[in-house]
Amino acid sequence: MTYKFTCPDCGENKLEEIMSSVTVASEISVIQDGDLEYGEQTNSSGVVERYQCANCGYTVAHSPEELVEMLEVRSTTFAKKEDQ
Repeated sequence: MTYKFTCPDCGENKLEEIMSSVTVASEISVIQDGDLEYGEQTNSSGVVERYQCANCGYTVAHSPEELVEMLEVRSTTFAKKEDQ
């Protein structure tokens, strides 16, 4: 099933995952006049801290399971409202 995220605080639709203890490796493609241009980036390890609205920072959930549960409940609630 596909879910659409809508922030309950600001109404925006961008969701982001916030992680800690992440190792990030970035390819440097060009060094020109002291400026670096980056290519591909890889992330490894890390711990999910939370899922939040990318617009306002409203915390939505703290685990993937909690996120899916919240989205299921909200989609059911919206479906019931639309049926009425």
